[in-house]
Amino acid sequence: MKIIKVRNKTEALNIALNYLPRNEASICFTGGDFGFGILKKIEESKLDISYWSIFQTDERVDAEKKDNIQDTILLRLKNCKGFNKMNCYFLPCKSSGQDLRNLLENHTSLKTKTFDVTFLSLGEDGHLAGHFENSTEINNHFTYTEEAPKLPKKRVSYNLKKLLDSKLIIMACLGESKKKAYEELILGTNIHSEIIKHKGLVILRD
Repeated sequence: MKIIKVRNKTEALNIALNYLPRNEASICFTGGDFGFGILKKIEESKLDISYWSIFQTDERVDAEKKDNIQDTILLRLKNCKGFNKMNCYFLPCKSSGQDLRNLLENHTSLKTKTFDVTFLSLGEDGHLAGHFENSTEINNHFTYTEEAPKLPKKRVSYNLKKLLDSKLIIMACLGESKKKAYEELILGTNIHSEIIKHKGLVILRD
């Protein structure tokens, strides 16, 4: 684990950008201010993303289109050099039972079994991605909840176990509102505290 102190979100985003590979890699993006900020930085940087396989850590289910994480990913990356939607592997936006059951089948058919880089942002309540304390396991890789603390309430997500398979994890813990969650994470009392044992974890905190 490596902890990098930053002055603000802009500095955190610039550091995160430097961790992105310039060759073939699987990248898993999170949503929220930090995740969408990284996507904007990538768009502005003119990176060649033709070698990337693009994933999302979680998705908001049965939400308005403007709230879908994958639509923001597409909005930011579609103008990047080498963008190909066929390289994007998104989670379902609908809570159809068949969509959720298909998650494992779709995942096991992919060439990519582990992520090279995963971006995360610690939630105020200590959650990571869309894996909340009340989430239930769909299978070995995914969780689902209909009671997220904030709207939209329905979330499907890679579980922490799957995210911990990533070679490198860049996790933002920014803002006063996340200070308590960060302290609990480090002390080992957070539901996801096992992440601090990950050798490839980089924490960006202010």
